[in-house]
Amino acid sequence: MPNARTGGLPSPASYTNQGNGTVRDNVTCLLWQRTPAPQRHTFTDARAYCARLKLVGDGWRLPSRIEVMSLVDTTRSGPAIDTTAFPGTPARFFWTSSPWAVTKAPPRAWIVNFYEGLTSNAAEQSGSYQVRCVRGGSGSGSPAYRTGGGRVTDPTTGLTWQRATAPGTMSPAAADAYCAALTVGGRAWRLPTVKELATLVDDSRVSPAIDRAAFPDTPGTGAYWSASAFAPETSQRWFLSYNDGITSHRQLAGAYVRYVS
Repeated sequence: MPNARTGGLPSPASYTNQGNGTVRDNVTCLLWQRTPAPQRHTFTDARAYCARLKLVGDGWRLPSRIEVMSLVDTTRSGPAIDTTAFPGTPARFFWTSSPWAVTKAPPRAWIVNFYEGLTSNAAEQSGSYQVRCVRGGSGSGSPAYRTGGGRVTDPTTGLTWQRATAPGTMSPAAADAYCAALTVGGRAWRLPTVKELATLVDDSRVSPAIDRAAFPDTPGTGAYWSASAFAPETSQRWFLSYNDGITSHRQLAGAYVRYVS
């Protein structure tokens, strides 16, 4: 998962403008449409638009929730994206190919707001939102987590997670201090970014939307703090709820913590 270039985090974002209307993400190796579709589309039309796109060849598709979120730069807003790599990106909601796991009429799907990076599963598929297509391996399928010693390693991201949730909820300042004081297994632990937290979301589940075998104590409701500040108002902190996987930045008295290395 590409992180911000500042702050010394792993996998800093890196893009290459291919000069042919596409941008290569040097972290994920995905190839992106540099300029989004000129018009907004419904969910069905968005998928069809990408499938018929002929931009340096075919093979284009509507990106998944986590793929769209990989482009979010939480250190920016209006739009929350690298504007050198992706100029002219509107600060609006973009479709993902990920339907919401809950069967509900009318059907809904995930969208990502490039004003600040918020994700939502409340988009009715008949609604019209922005579209940016992607090309590359979908990365779909069950994660190959490795568990042991109270830790879970995700070989896809290279991240190692605390398997258990830290006891109780805490404030953002307390969460920072808790992670900074940890000395477990000789590793340097930290509070994850909101994008790193999102890599653990299982789109096919709710309450909790996470692999229950790998992370058995994750509560069905409740939010987890991230280390990511909300760019429009840095006194606020991003969090992710594994009830369904949404991200938000509203004020909370306390949230859960799962540290990462």
